[in-house]
Amino acid sequence: MRIDIQIDPNKALGGPEYRPYFEIELSATGEASASVGERHSSEDATTFDVWNQRALVWRGMLSQGCRVLPDPKAIEAIVAEAEPLLNRIAAGHTIAWNSASNAGQLNADAAEASKELKGLISESAWVDSERHVWTASDWIAAEGAARVARGYGLTADSSPEDFEEVGKRMVSDAAADSVMLTDIEAALGAMRLALKE
Repeated sequence: MRIDIQIDPNKALGGPEYRPYFEIELSATGEASASVGERHSSEDATTFDVWNQRALVWRGMLSQGCRVLPDPKAIEAIVAEAEPLLNRIAAGHTIAWNSASNAGQLNADAAEASKELKGLISESAWVDSERHVWTASDWIAAEGAARVARGYGLTADSSPEDFEEVGKRMVSDAAADSVMLTDIEAALGAMRLALKE
């Protein structure tokens, strides 16, 4: 069974109100996919197909508040290990009318494979351990906004284009330390204010 992997390795996931996740889904029509995403802490919705087990989802969620980047190689390894389990699940997954709706059922072997897949996903490390995600405001906090701004050659009279260029340089400098910066505009705004004080 081919598992379609939908991953952007440069998209930061998570944040103060979000939980990053990795999931594998077997659709009601038998297609399999692996993806990452983030779910708001208040969101607990599911689709009718998943509710009725016509589609099956195995999801591993991280803690709310963490920010991570997915590791494509780690995810490819998980998917390779998951493939034979998905084949067993697909072979033993049927959809039939249960007097109220079309609902999915698993035979004994498929149910065991589903349990194994759940364990695999919950125990697997799918985040990039060599790259980290920081907000730009956290990145400049130790030195202070004004000092960092001056270090990049900015003054209270610098143009918006100068600040934009510094934002690009900050992203590049952080990347050299294996850090992806987010929320650049907030940090540049703090730097503008600090220079005017």
